[in-house]
Amino acid sequence: MTGSPDQTLPPADAPASTPLLRQIEWAQFALVTQQVRSGTYAGAAVIMLALLLAPHVANTHMLAGIALLRMALFVEANMLARTLQQEIARGSPSIAFQRRLIGNVGLSNLVWGALTWPLVIGSSVSFMAFLLAIIALFSICLSIVSASFHPKTLIASTLGGCLGLAPKIHALTGTVGLLLPLGFLIYCVTIFYFARVVGRQARGGIVLDIRRRRIAARLNQTNMALERALTVANRLADQDTLTRLRNRRAFEQALHRFAGDWADRDCFVMLIDVDHFKRINDRYGHAMGDGVLVALGTTLTQWEIEEDGRMTGRWGGEEFIVLAALDRTERPGEVADDLRARIEELTDGLHWPGRIDLSASIGCAQLHEPAQFDAALRRADQALYAAKKAGRNCWKLAA
Repeated sequence: MTGSPDQTLPPADAPASTPLLRQIEWAQFALVTQQVRSGTYAGAAVIMLALLLAPHVANTHMLAGIALLRMALFVEANMLARTLQQEIARGSPSIAFQRRLIGNVGLSNLVWGALTWPLVIGSSVSFMAFLLAIIALFSICLSIVSASFHPKTLIASTLGGCLGLAPKIHALTGTVGLLLPLGFLIYCVTIFYFARVVGRQARGGIVLDIRRRRIAARLNQTNMALERALTVANRLADQDTLTRLRNRRAFEQALHRFAGDWADRDCFVMLIDVDHFKRINDRYGHAMGDGVLVALGTTLTQWEIEEDGRMTGRWGGEEFIVLAALDRTERPGEVADDLRARIEELTDGLHWPGRIDLSASIGCAQLHEPAQFDAALRRADQALYAAKKAGRNCWKLAA
């Protein structure tokens, strides 16, 4: 009788912008509209049965007219329910459509009761009249239960059914006695309270589902925040905080992949050391020294992104490391000298607070395979030492 919560609840973004009580009411109306639409075909079949039975009872034309009116109310209810479902899905259900649906529910049940008006019921009753009376009572009962998911539609449906049956009950009271209205009252109260219990159970399920969705949304937001934090943490773990280059750990981890991607080229390790860096720190302070390292990191980052087959990192202190994959036409000395020249250009390219002559010494060594990285690094370090001995601001290639 009830639909699945995911089909009846407001949109997923509603919890953040819509009060809880309003969400509950929307979900209740959504359940009512679902019941209205799902019961349309069954109700139409009952009306067709009533039309088939109408020629066999008295007041045929009046009975047929009431049945056709009920059919028209089915059509209107289906249109109202469909429109209201669409508005609930958009998160903006119209109050006017809600009121029209409530009115339709009440009027529809009144018309179900009106099916008993043309029936001739006395000390004896024909089978056809008895069958039509049972159809009317059963339809009223089912309509009240179907409308129970919202308090307003429940009240409207119950009042409509009672008002529809009241004239016939009044007419029969003189014949049957006071037991009939008393039984009718017990019938209406019993159906109403049963439907009310069903509605409260549905409301409880709606509240639980809304809370579940809210918790799921908060968990999703928390997970996203954790994922972003983890991404930042991983980046910080792999990145030198000052120069934004790869740190030593990240460089070593990326080494194997780099060598595999450029296996068809000759790879060279280059160690870069800033000349007289201690002198800059002692003369201008560590803030100036950090500025030099940042400028050098920016230069190396720009060099790396200019072409494929390049990887840079900060090895420690004022020492940087470069891995270059060169094709047969390129020479490691040309690459090293280009790097040396770019660093030297920082002397005049940046506005330093004092005169700083920037230069760097570079040691190069070929890396035949990742497993020999430590050996290649030692040879590059020896070549760097040779460049320092040769007067700095130059490069040397290890044998």
